[in-house]
Amino acid sequence: MTRDWVVVCAGPVAWFCAHVACWMLAPGAHEAGRLGGLYLVDLAALVISILAGVLALGRVRALRDVPLADRRDQRARFLAVSGLALSALSILLIVGLTLPILLLSPGAEP
Repeated sequence: MTRDWVVVCAGPVAWFCAHVACWMLAPGAHEAGRLGGLYLVDLAALVISILAGVLALGRVRALRDVPLADRRDQRARFLAVSGLALSALSILLIVGLTLPILLLSPGAEP
C-alpha cells in the first residue's frame, strides 16, 4: 500500500520539481544561455513520470482479477487507477513545459 502512494505522488512531484527547476535555470530576457540543464531536468522528470505510470499500470493489471468484496482491495484499486491518471497528466504537463524550450530560442522574447 505504501508503494501505491509513492506511485501516486511520483509524477506530480516530478512535474513540480521540473517546473521550479526550469524557472530557476532559465536564462534571463535577451540572454543566450545554455539550455542543457533545462533539457536534463525535463528529461529526468519525464522518465520519473513514465516509470510511475508503468508501475501504476502493472498494479492495475494485478488488481484487475481481485474481487472488490474487501475495502482494502477497493482502496488499492482506486490508488492504482489514480496513480495511472496522475502519471498521464504529469507526462502531458512535462511535455507542455518542454515545448517552449524546444520551439523558441533563448533571447527571442518580444
